[in-house]
Amino acid sequence: MSLNLINMITLNVFNINKDRVKPTLISKIRFSELEKIARLTYREDDESFFQRNTDMARVKKISEFIQEKILYKNTLRDQSDVLALFPTSIILALGEKDDEEYYHLNGDTVEIEEGRFAYIVDGQHRYAGIKKFYEETGLSYSDFDIELPLIILLDHDLYEQATIFMDVNFKQRPVNKSFYYDIFGSLPGKRSKLQLSHYLVKYLNTTEKSPFYMLVKMLGTGDGIVSQAFLGESILKLLTPGSVFSSLYYDYEKGGDQHKEIAKVILSYFDSAKKAFKDYVPRKNIDNRYSSSGQDILFKTTGIGALTKLLNSHTSDILKIYTNQEELIRYFDYIFSLINKEEAHSLFSKDGDFAKGGGGGLQSKLYNKLQEIMEYKKDIVGNTYENAEILDVKKTKDPQNNDVYDLTLHNKTTNDQTTTRINYEILSKIKIGNQNH
Repeated sequence: MSLNLINMITLNVFNINKDRVKPTLISKIRFSELEKIARLTYREDDESFFQRNTDMARVKKISEFIQEKILYKNTLRDQSDVLALFPTSIILALGEKDDEEYYHLNGDTVEIEEGRFAYIVDGQHRYAGIKKFYEETGLSYSDFDIELPLIILLDHDLYEQATIFMDVNFKQRPVNKSFYYDIFGSLPGKRSKLQLSHYLVKYLNTTEKSPFYMLVKMLGTGDGIVSQAFLGESILKLLTPGSVFSSLYYDYEKGGDQHKEIAKVILSYFDSAKKAFKDYVPRKNIDNRYSSSGQDILFKTTGIGALTKLLNSHTSDILKIYTNQEELIRYFDYIFSLINKEEAHSLFSKDGDFAKGGGGGLQSKLYNKLQEIMEYKKDIVGNTYENAEILDVKKTKDPQNNDVYDLTLHNKTTNDQTTTRINYEILSKIKIGNQNH
């Protein structure tokens, strides 16, 4: 068969294994060309293959990623502003020695016959995601032809291909997520949520008055209770649209300085939690260091995740007083005073109901329990008596030596008994309300 009589794709290549029996070529390819030669294989279809089935959720994310990078209001961005979409290489395998008919290596070029397929050794999700991108947007290759780095394996058999696949996907160590946040959070340039979150985490960890002082595992390693990545991600959620600090972040993005209030709010909030639940704050080990081993969960992943959600649920109240430190502290002291000692042990102790695990589901369960307790007790101090009655009132002192009152309540619906702490102002309102009721 003459190579001149069939359609060929010609690629410039650099041979990095020139002295070996089986060459490895480096090149680049446009997706319009790749689609003409690429073939996906699945182990489910043939046990001689090694590829996993395509994860459609992952394919969808890749398509959305491309759209986010190159489209603005459904039109193409100025391409001079677009960085390389996929800087890592697609790996293709071209047939074994007894089937050289469909490709020809000639010095620094390789010609591949259209319609004779090259197997994708690594990159099948990128391939499927790009294909989905064109299908969803209706763009043609003449509008935007994505270019990809390419590695070509010549004459590697299936065992050799599978070995390379395993080396690429299972033996390379991923970058620690905290390291990722540290790098990209500290890079100069346009202000971003990641950058602000990074600075807040560093401030919380290095400020002596902070309840997080030296508790954060910076870069994800070493001493500490919670990872830099997790605390950073928790703060990021507070900066998103509709969240407690979204308006302050917007000011930061525009060059303002209102974001400085965010650190004050977070400090006041977790300081109040630390005072209210002092029996469950982290303790140093015998080497005078913080370690996550054997700690209660108040300042571990589950506790911080739940408390962050709780902070977000008080958005409207916080935004009314966020510039007044004293009022903030009083407000946070009040909401945490709604949790009594028995409840705190169940919620935050290493022996409590939420100590096993640290995933998002457990964080949500702890948050829901906090909300359930607080909302019920706030109903009481708000003069809602349909489901409760006051059993007892005892005068005592808070940590600042102020007069406060422990209110013993009976929930007539569930027949539970609980205690909440209030100040005289609230007590007087409740007594008036109780008389009226």
